[in-house]
Amino acid sequence: MREHGPAVTLTPAVHLTSGQCAEALPTAGTATRAETWQLPPHQVTTFGPRGARYATLIPVWNEGQRLVRQLGEIARTQHVSDIFIADTHSTDGSTAPDGLRALGVRALIEVGERGVSLALRPALAHAILDGYDGVILMDGNGKDDPAMLGAFARALDGGADYAQGSRYIPGGQGVNTPTRRDVLIRYVHSPIYSLICGRRFSDSTIGSRAFSTRFLLDPRVRPFRDLFRYYDLYFYLGWSACRLGYRVADVPVTRTYPREGPIPTKITLRRGYWHMIAPLLAIPLGRYR
Repeated sequence: MREHGPAVTLTPAVHLTSGQCAEALPTAGTATRAETWQLPPHQVTTFGPRGARYATLIPVWNEGQRLVRQLGEIARTQHVSDIFIADTHSTDGSTAPDGLRALGVRALIEVGERGVSLALRPALAHAILDGYDGVILMDGNGKDDPAMLGAFARALDGGADYAQGSRYIPGGQGVNTPTRRDVLIRYVHSPIYSLICGRRFSDSTIGSRAFSTRFLLDPRVRPFRDLFRYYDLYFYLGWSACRLGYRVADVPVTRTYPREGPIPTKITLRRGYWHMIAPLLAIPLGRYR
């Protein structure tokens, strides 16, 4: 088990505006062109030193006790990655620094605007410049089994540059998945995305996935661009990995929806679904090249 030292702030919080030189970011001797990265205005609070080979990035917005319970479960069950919270201006107290520190979170990245790719870009940047060999993405709404973090770490250890989670492959499980969502994922979004990528993906919309740092730093990929704001970065990176011939792996995951009550999701019927579909139109049209 990894031991945690005293919770200290290693670097002052920094703000970077879009297109601003990233020289204020912590560096780790990585040969990058960080000065070209476009990052939204954000603030970073670091609670402790790096303690793992990989970083798990969790984008959140007002997840309340779901996030608190999830972080507690992660702290009890996994020790393969450091946890970064990428917060898009939560107001419910779930991302209060003292609480995150107590739950073993390594860093909090706060972005003033909503949009999952807006939150992920500075989180990815800090993870890369802190020297991590790869990053794992995980939703913060409590639906995912933290055991998947070990599975993604093993995929990266085995040489995968992009690993995609799926509840529909052997070893994976979808519990109480809403029928409409299940149908749209399996018979609409995943087949279209698979056609675009030239490789079959059975669960294209799930947030669980991982990337090697060498893939993210490929100058042909360029994930740190202002045009990535909502869910588009997820789909662009998967497509890029396939197009550029990187090693791609599938990882079985378990995703559980509550048996009763509201569905924990930020994907609304109108706007949210459009942000999921729009990249499937934009990729073939060359918008991200």
